[in-house]
Amino acid sequence: MESSRYIDEVNCYHSAGFSFDYQINWIVPAITGSENANGYIVQHFTRLSQPKNSIVDDIEYFEAWRIKNGVCLDRGKCDDEFSVGMNLGFCALQKALHTKGSFEISAAVYWIPEFSPLCKIVDKWSDTAVTQTAGLKGSYDFRELSEEYLVFHRPLFTHSWSLITEDEIKSKVQKAIFAYCPNNTPRDEELMNENLEYIFKGQSGELQKIKRRIANVWHQQWN
Repeated sequence: MESSRYIDEVNCYHSAGFSFDYQINWIVPAITGSENANGYIVQHFTRLSQPKNSIVDDIEYFEAWRIKNGVCLDRGKCDDEFSVGMNLGFCALQKALHTKGSFEISAAVYWIPEFSPLCKIVDKWSDTAVTQTAGLKGSYDFRELSEEYLVFHRPLFTHSWSLITEDEIKSKVQKAIFAYCPNNTPRDEELMNENLEYIFKGQSGELQKIKRRIANVWHQQWN
């Protein structure tokens, strides 16, 4: 089952640390087999971390998008988003210093047409039962679901990071700082210094040297 038939990628961002953001829209006619279908797209979502991550828990749940007359009624900025740590900014990078790991997200997508008895079950799901669904109907249990409703498995989504060695730390922090402060202006210089101080606060003497080297390289690019 070729997934590209069923989803359009909106955005895919991998940070230098543990944060990431992947957004897609459903291609509703391909999933439902109709231009004017009614029912629910249901996704079985599983996120695992290696090693087990202290930032977010491993989790598994079901979530549902209402489809009416071929239109997804639950679309916001996108239909679905895999995301961790995007609201943390440079805090996510600071927390990732001296760590390495990965997140793996697997997802199976089902189509539940309105004439199916399962549609009534999904209708009764709460939109607050699963915090991670961000307002979608969700449930931690859907034992009634069978493989006859399966449309496709999404490709395994993996985000990994390594900030163990001093070279890795310098390279990835420098890249993040330069992207955030790309201009030779007093404001960008101020932001560069503030964020370097924040990222390396309380770190060892060697990392303090790396902080100064990054600042020096930032200044040198304008000479």
